[in-house]
Amino acid sequence: MICKQHRDQFNDSCDDCKNEYLLLKGFVKSNNSICSIDNNSKKEKELNKNEEFSEERAKGLYQKLFLYYVKKTENESEANKRAKNIIKLQCAKHNVQPWTWLN
Repeated sequence: MICKQHRDQFNDSCDDCKNEYLLLKGFVKSNNSICSIDNNSKKEKELNKNEEFSEERAKGLYQKLFLYYVKKTENESEANKRAKNIIKLQCAKHNVQPWTWLN
């Protein structure tokens, strides 16, 4: 369920992008309701939304995103590009200067 139109970043007005984002966050949409894939969703919701976006956290997120996109696209180059773009967006959101490994 990868949006073929918006490859570099998610588009808020695109249903495929919204569904892909929900899947990345561990949720699925069924019958116009959003359900958790696992039981850890309560723990994730309890996390502080303003938690510091550290390089260690960014690398962990990159690994998860990379594996997700490799499974979906079977193209390591494309998976790398998509995962790094998402990390760069998160850096901008948290007012963090992107690290050199993102270039």
